[in-house]
Amino acid sequence: MIDWNDPGFFLAVARAGSTAGAARSLGVNQSTVVRRIAALEKELALRLFYKKRDGYRLTPEGEALLPEAEAVEASVQALVRRSAALESDFTGSLRVTTAEGMAMGLVPQLLYAFHRAHKGIQVNLLIEDRYSDLSDGHAEIALRAGPPGNGSLIGRKLSDQCWAVYGSQGYVETYGAPATPEALNGHRLIGFEGPIEHITPARWLREVAPDCQIVSRSNSILGLLFSAQSGFGLSLLPCQIGDPEPSLVRVIDPQPGLTAGFWMLTHPDLHKQPKVRIFFDFMAKEIVKYRPLLLGQTRPARETAAPELTPPLSAIEANPCEPADNPDPDQHV
Repeated sequence: MIDWNDPGFFLAVARAGSTAGAARSLGVNQSTVVRRIAALEKELALRLFYKKRDGYRLTPEGEALLPEAEAVEASVQALVRRSAALESDFTGSLRVTTAEGMAMGLVPQLLYAFHRAHKGIQVNLLIEDRYSDLSDGHAEIALRAGPPGNGSLIGRKLSDQCWAVYGSQGYVETYGAPATPEALNGHRLIGFEGPIEHITPARWLREVAPDCQIVSRSNSILGLLFSAQSGFGLSLLPCQIGDPEPSLVRVIDPQPGLTAGFWMLTHPDLHKQPKVRIFFDFMAKEIVKYRPLLLGQTRPARETAAPELTPPLSAIEANPCEPADNPDPDQHV
């Protein structure tokens, strides 16, 4: 019998390409990784890696066993999720993952409100650029803007989220404000790069203003905000970030192509866990007070604004995301 931990060391080395990288990912000493790989090769009577000058490479035998090791990993993760789902009280911890743009102000406020209502549950916030699939046990819940997923998760739409175009007062005084989205072609813009260059607002900007002058790019929402505040150029920002900033002028109001959903997601194995259920139900009610901010309704619309994209607040409150006659409003997303 092999040590059940050894497939984990095998996968870490295969993914990192070195024992040093595997040790960092696992939080152990490099000598431990080397020793466990040697023990696994001895127990299996197979050579799993070629040791090269630039790192470790899988042998054909190692390549053949890689899917089996991944299956072991997936089974262990499923066991952990199922055990978590069997918890029956409202204590312990919840790990919530979200992107940088959502973590700027709004999500911490929501989590603090939840903490005050349920002091026995510790909520840990994980800010990541990548989308976690929640199957690896890294987090129990994801709060995401944009498309919710590929059908492998259970989710609830909390609200729509709108973006708009902002600039500093100094920029507007120097260059003026565009009267229409197409007029952005004559302005200086902050562009998108890296993990955010394929999100809906980035595509909208490329389609509406292909001839605008991109004077700088950023790979983060925080970078877009700082660039706009500096007067470097105009920038697209989520309304919940741009509207509260007194140094920014909203020059283009939310447009039909600048609206995305704000979703709360979890893994199907965790959906019935009491802590997850109470978190879902609390957030669905708490988000109502923040919808005007998410929808860009906290600033007066410019005269050139497009027709209103969403129902007025009274209509939203009368028709929340969780229908009163639906005992389980969550769905596969």
